[in-house]
Amino acid sequence: IICWSKRAPTPDGEDLLIVVVNLDPHAAQEATVRLDMAALGMTADEAFEVRDELTSAHWTWGATNYVRLDPAAEPAHVLVVRRTPR
Repeated sequence: IICWSKRAPTPDGEDLLIVVVNLDPHAAQEATVRLDMAALGMTADEAFEVRDELTSAHWTWGATNYVRLDPAAEPAHVLVVRRTPR
């Protein structure tokens, strides 16, 4: 499993995207994804909502997140971060 993020400024604030992909085309893989919260512009204990652009599923994420991806059903997450205003 590989994970990366992209943070880009917008006129209204910023867009933040997290992508998690299973690199194994034959088997489901699972991992604990640990995010660099400072690089994402967040505090270490901050929770935030994500929406998967591939499935429309919603979750609450934080610095550490369990992920299981099956190439036959759901090989990746493309997550748009929705932060609560502070």
